[in-house]
Amino acid sequence: MDDFRHRKHMEWKQNRKDIYEFILKYTEAHKSTPPTRIISDELEISMTAVQRHLRQFEEDGLIAFNGCGSHRTYELIGVKKHKTV
Repeated sequence: MDDFRHRKHMEWKQNRKDIYEFILKYTEAHKSTPPTRIISDELEISMTAVQRHLRQFEEDGLIAFNGCGSHRTYELIGVKKHKTV
């Protein structure tokens, strides 16, 4: 059981890293953060897992949510926003 828990923890850590890096790259390319569905589809991670990681990013102070319900968006904290000319 210990080995199983270790593997799951390592998978969780890798997913967390992959999600955050994907958000960074997507935001740079599109000037907005990606919808949860795009993260899920691109990384082949369940929507539930992506949402859980986003909530954890919020608790860790890495992102901030805006709005509510289906119109809820988020932004990265501490990442410089690009100016559009």
